Amino acid sequence: MSNFLQIIEKELAIPRKQLLEKATKKFLETELRNICAETKKISSRYGVNSFDELWERLEKGDITQACTDCLK
Repeated sequence: MSNFLQIIEKELAIPRKQLLEKATKKFLETELRNICAETKKISSRYGVNSFDELWERLEKGDITQACTDCLK
């Protein structure tokens, strides 16, 4: 990995620290988008507007245990 970073750092003329910061930021933004999309999908599937509402409906038994499979 170090050699890879050295090549990119040299070719793009971007300091390693800045390169790592940008890569980390991009990775986290992508993960956050994926989590938001998954949250919307689950909310839509079970007709809830928040995690708290989903949890409450699970505790009441309104939503079956099968729902927890999509939370893994």
